[in-house]
Amino acid sequence: FFLYCFFGVDFFSFSLFLSFFTKFLPDWAIRTFCLGAHASKSECVWLRSVLKEVPSKIISSRLRIIAQTKFADRIAIPCSAYYLQATNDRLIPKKASKWFEINIPNLQVLTLIAPHFMLQAKPKESVELISKCLLA
Repeated sequence: FFLYCFFGVDFFSFSLFLSFFTKFLPDWAIRTFCLGAHASKSECVWLRSVLKEVPSKIISSRLRIIAQTKFADRIAIPCSAYYLQATNDRLIPKKASKWFEINIPNLQVLTLIAPHFMLQAKPKESVELISKCLLA
């Protein structure tokens, strides 16, 4: 039903709807797509309250920018580059890192067993991983 309703709608309209909908995500969706299966009720309430503070236009704009971004074939980064990948991310597939690995020669992919909101769900482990990058 959901896909049927939005099949003919342009991305801008869909992103406005999605940006509005994110403020009312049920706990199961927050656990599945954002914080992980073990997220507590209070963590779901917290994320929902944070999302409610972000204006719909901001979320919509970010989604539109992501959809319209065109990358060059190769990206020259004159220093070490890291891609922090959450292994249990249900929003960004693991294969997304492949493009970066191919096109950024000095990229290192570092993984953490975590959901999409890795920094919020696993703050201690995330800091350790980021510190490892900074000290390398």
